[in-house]
Amino acid sequence: MTESKSKSESREAETKPREPRPLSSEYHKARKQLMLWAAILFVWELVGIDLEKARESEGYVGALIKSIKSPQAIPWALLIVVAYFLFKCTIEWHQCSKARRRTRASRIDYFSGWLASLMAGALYFGQTISHIQIADILQRPGKWAILLGFFVGVLLVVIAFAVWGLYSVGWNKEDWVMTPSTFLLMLLLLFGAPLFGIHVDWALLLIGIATSVVVFGTIGFVARIPWSRLTLIKRLRKRES
Repeated sequence: MTESKSKSESREAETKPREPRPLSSEYHKARKQLMLWAAILFVWELVGIDLEKARESEGYVGALIKSIKSPQAIPWALLIVVAYFLFKCTIEWHQCSKARRRTRASRIDYFSGWLASLMAGALYFGQTISHIQIADILQRPGKWAILLGFFVGVLLVVIAFAVWGLYSVGWNKEDWVMTPSTFLLMLLLLFGAPLFGIHVDWALLLIGIATSVVVFGTIGFVARIPWSRLTLIKRLRKRES
């Protein structure tokens, strides 16, 4: 009896799928550094530190800024550090187990680092090119324009994924109705408010659109757009049958 039990237990152990190896410690170290420096760059740009005024101030802060020969290069240095750890994190990610990389939790963990670094970089370049502080824009009246832009960005992501996911298989009648109607709804949200005499802050609108596209675009890529994948599988099966 004991031998039969041991044999059955050994067979169950063999039939059970093995857990994939966890992500390496080198990957976790690189990701922690990436999130840390991306957060520092994001906060630095969002707060908007005036280095010239800090140089003129008294105390330890003024002395520290005066000791730095090129304080304007600090954001560039932070950006280079973020880019390096993003590259390092990507290299370590591809050296991990393929089975572990396929799990959804691991993909979310990996792409969250990409999302944080891209948001920090986008904030830096956006403020540098436009010479506008995002924090100052958020204090303007009409903040609901951000919410409007957020919904418009969601519709943009839906349209982009629908066209990209269904183009290779071919469109049916449902797609020809769904995608243009979604596009018309997006145009109605964009231009409907001014037509009714409602003032829209276009800067806030663009902020909402950009935020929504980055966030939901990354989430859709991580999730591998399961609704679109299921649609593709169903249509391929119909064609084969």
